[in-house]
Amino acid sequence: MVILSNDKTICAEYNRLTVQRNYVNGKDKKFVLIGSVDHHSDVLNSYPTKEEAVVELEKIYVAYQNGNKTYAV
Repeated sequence: MVILSNDKTICAEYNRLTVQRNYVNGKDKKFVLIGSVDHHSDVLNSYPTKEEAVVELEKIYVAYQNGNKTYAV
């Protein structure tokens, strides 16, 4: 599935998606959704809580299960 980042600057087909704590700029957005392909990772969006990031990940999973070829975060 091809995923478009929240800020519309990154679009790629990722083979791994993860929710992680944002250690780089964690002042207002404490968790990030990261897409990985081969040895490269992109931050697709940031969230104030882990729960909100997991909800987005679950939405992507459902879209994938339904056969969608694209998803915009």
